[in-house]
Amino acid sequence: MSSRDRVSAWLARAIEAGAFPAASAAVVARDGELLRAEQPSPSSEGRLLYDLASLTKVMATTMICLRLVDRGEITLEDSISRFVPAPPEKAAITILDLLRHTGGFEAHYDLAAETTSEEGQCPFDPLGAILGRPLSYRPGTDVVYSCIGFILLGRIVERATGERLDVLARRLVFEPLALEATGYLPEGWARATDTVLPTEKDPRTGSYIRAIVHDENARFLGGVSGNAGLFSCLDDCARFARLLLNSCDGFLSSQLSEMMVRNWTPGMRAARGLGVSLIDSTGSWPGGDVLAEGAFGHTGFTGTSLFVSPTHGLAFVLLTNRVNYGRDLAVMPRYRSEFHETALRAAADCGAVAYATQDRTP
Repeated sequence: MSSRDRVSAWLARAIEAGAFPAASAAVVARDGELLRAEQPSPSSEGRLLYDLASLTKVMATTMICLRLVDRGEITLEDSISRFVPAPPEKAAITILDLLRHTGGFEAHYDLAAETTSEEGQCPFDPLGAILGRPLSYRPGTDVVYSCIGFILLGRIVERATGERLDVLARRLVFEPLALEATGYLPEGWARATDTVLPTEKDPRTGSYIRAIVHDENARFLGGVSGNAGLFSCLDDCARFARLLLNSCDGFLSSQLSEMMVRNWTPGMRAARGLGVSLIDSTGSWPGGDVLAEGAFGHTGFTGTSLFVSPTHGLAFVLLTNRVNYGRDLAVMPRYRSEFHETALRAAADCGAVAYATQDRTP
């Protein structure tokens, strides 16, 4: 079995097992894409487009922040009170705190419910709700992965630049990297031949959500948010993964690229870089135990992930729409780590790594 066939066969078994209805996967080396597989196969003129969910935090919000830091327009030490009217207990929270998920904000709550008035009118600015709620813990003392913190971070870079987040992402990230099929609000740029894969069934309408962001808060914010909202294809995600694997050379300064993957939360419950999750001694991260020391990456709730293993000289992209079967589906709870095991074995077959690992396929 060829290396590509090995990954393709794993995808087929996962689909047959009911883990997800569609998937695209790639393994990327420093000098280019090593192998890929997509099921179903897109047409010759089309692309499979996925709701990236929280990969938005890395590919858009984090990269916008870091590019603005490189340009001297903001600093990691800037407090949020420089940009938004923060109350005293939140005034000292910094951009660094938001990037490493130590800002004191809770993980999630429903913005629409928080901002609905007694008359049922929903003002479109969530800042009052976010800044008005009590903090969950003292900033800088713990790690709580927070979509709320990244929604705030998205609003902060908008305030800092005077541009909307989707415009910033396109200008600072997608266009410089030639990511032609990545963006918010895909109905405005997806081709007629593209397939935008559906996510979960909307309980209100009974129809599947397609080309509209799955995350409820991002949807409430009009589809453009710091925590979610991006749609993309395998080609673009693989290109972005290669950028990370090559330390963002030519895109970010070497100092800032190194800072991105430094552990900014030693001794806390999770190892976090700037916008990315890091492997640590606990092994309690979604990349699985097959990736080596120094690995980093991120996941998306819809079933997406992007992980980089500099030690292996490889990056791994897995795009799925697992929530199509329901967000609480328990099939293949280790599907990301099993994919990494299979993909690393396939890369070893190509001679791209020095050793193979045990293949634990579904």
